[in-house]
Amino acid sequence: MSLKNLIKEKNQAYRLRCQFRGQPEYAQYNDRFHALKSQVRFAIVDEKRKFFQRNRDAGEVIWRELGKLLRKRKQTKEPTMEPDVLNAHFAAQGLHGNEHTSPAVPSGGDSINPLLCRFEEITEDVVSFQLQKMAKRKKSAGPCGVPAKILGGISMCLTKPLTCMINASLKSGVYPAIFKNADVVAIPKQANARQPDDYRPISLACNLSKVFEKVVQNQLVTVLKRNNILSDKQSGFRKGHSCETLLLKVSERLRKAMDKGQVTAVCLLDLKKAFDSVSHAKLIEKLRMIGIEDNTLCMNEKKCKLMYICSEAKNSQPSPAVMINGHQMDVEQSVKYLGVYFDRNLKWGVHYDHVLRKVNYGIAMINRAKDGLDLPQRRSLYHACVQPHLDYGSV
Repeated sequence: MSLKNLIKEKNQAYRLRCQFRGQPEYAQYNDRFHALKSQVRFAIVDEKRKFFQRNRDAGEVIWRELGKLLRKRKQTKEPTMEPDVLNAHFAAQGLHGNEHTSPAVPSGGDSINPLLCRFEEITEDVVSFQLQKMAKRKKSAGPCGVPAKILGGISMCLTKPLTCMINASLKSGVYPAIFKNADVVAIPKQANARQPDDYRPISLACNLSKVFEKVVQNQLVTVLKRNNILSDKQSGFRKGHSCETLLLKVSERLRKAMDKGQVTAVCLLDLKKAFDSVSHAKLIEKLRMIGIEDNTLCMNEKKCKLMYICSEAKNSQPSPAVMINGHQMDVEQSVKYLGVYFDRNLKWGVHYDHVLRKVNYGIAMINRAKDGLDLPQRRSLYHACVQPHLDYGSV
């Protein structure tokens, strides 16, 4: 009997069991229901085992099905607002207190951005490499409607015209208008999203524009490194740096200060819609001068955190008040920074509890999916669901 028919019989036995509850026939239908329930459970395990054995060499198929088994069962978050309302809200986000007019081009044919003269013409090999690399990743089609895999498959036809377009753009300083289009998807931040601020806009850009962006990024990073412009304290978006390197620097400075009997005030600031609030004109000026400008950014007082770190002997000392935009910050006993919980005495107990909850949840998910998996597959599942929580921040 197939699994589908077995489930139907079990459901029918359950209905009869409920129908004859309290009657002499109840015991018979109850025994049959539990027998069928046990058969269904073993049949499901057997089907899982057959599936994983059949696809043991197809890693993508296995992980896709494991993702369904491990997915958290949460309420589906569907957008409930009109698209026009969300579009008007998102379009207005970057206009609060910022001037977005582009700076005028200096006379005499000088470039807005002096780095522009340092851009080198790219070769077709560079573009071809980026197209092939992009084709191996799952990327949305974007407004052009062409998936990344298709672009990788026809890269031989695209490489030459795309190379000419990128080189012409780098030479003229004009970004192709078609690459500025994007499909904006509104993702609810919470289950019951009622206000426009409860949605997060995700822009799905054209895949060809991502090749252009990667080429420009590589050349800009090369110039910044060559001229030693990036600060040693800059850890984000740099090769050889990570959240863990920054966490190590911060925690070591806090520990040394505590050993000296000092009290350290840790203030974690949250910039409200920081990306949308950056002035385009000032950003262009910053790129032109490679200098730091005073961009207009708004603090999100509700998400800013304040904590004083000291030895236990100094816990009873009064702490000075800190104000942000007239709002007095509450002093926290622990704060989350880059995924690690710091407490005021650097005891790490709060972080240990957090890691323990994550690990226990990962083990529970493995138990749900372990049926039908052989030992190497279970080990891979452990490395994916449990070990990252143990390794992160363990320096």
